[in-house]
Amino acid sequence: MIDKALPIAIRKPPPFLTGPFQPGITDPQWPVSPPEAEGIDPQRYAVERAGRISPQSFVTVLAIDIAVSRRQDLADVLRATSDFAGREMNRPPVKWNLPLGEEVPETYRVTVTIGFGPSLFMTPEGNDRFQLNHARPRWLRIMPTVPGDEFNLTTEATDLLMVIASDHPYVNVAIARSVVHGYVDKRLLVQRIEQGFSRPDKREFLRFDDGIDNITNANDGELDRLVYVRPEDGEPDWCVNGSYLVWRKIRENLPMWEGMSLPQQEGAIGRHKQTGLPLS
Repeated sequence: MIDKALPIAIRKPPPFLTGPFQPGITDPQWPVSPPEAEGIDPQRYAVERAGRISPQSFVTVLAIDIAVSRRQDLADVLRATSDFAGREMNRPPVKWNLPLGEEVPETYRVTVTIGFGPSLFMTPEGNDRFQLNHARPRWLRIMPTVPGDEFNLTTEATDLLMVIASDHPYVNVAIARSVVHGYVDKRLLVQRIEQGFSRPDKREFLRFDDGIDNITNANDGELDRLVYVRPEDGEPDWCVNGSYLVWRKIRENLPMWEGMSLPQQEGAIGRHKQTGLPLS
């Protein structure tokens, strides 16, 4: 059953934050070369695995409302939030809070991505409270409901999404805690928190290979062509190099799924469970 729906406008990180960290909303684009191991076909690896080589393992998503009414106050809150994100992404790991003998990594690969929700430009009641609707991204809107939804736009739509990704769950918790407790700005009101992780074997709860068909810049720059906004796309200028996030939380009926035979499961997904190859 589909539980929540929230389209969000997200800006691509500036060049000084690019490198071996993913932007937080797309699979990492680095590295695209295969690891040094025998029996790996570099061409096939670039197509099937590049972009899923080393994503961060943990994600935390904060749905946030901004408790201000004046445009200048909004600018102050967004500036404080952006400064906070930059500090957290550049903060080096520390030793004092690790178990004795545990090696401190060079980086936890922290990314903090901030997305603007439709209600920042126009509330569900039709209030352009910050006079920003003229600058609204072209396709940004509250997602319509579908049969089975528990989505209530008056309670679920929020002004911001903050997507925190890193290699350690406690790092995510610490960053989220700063926002929740008002250390960033007390006018940031966190409405919901979602947490997730990726399995080391790249499989999801249905035990199929997850993300095997995700687009990647290893394939002729697919991410830049199909995900990020380009100047010719007819969007407001500030949206160029940004993107959209369509967020739907889906409840999976695992007991029913586990009762299905292997051919039934593979038929539902369209791939072989063991190899991830298409049934075709």
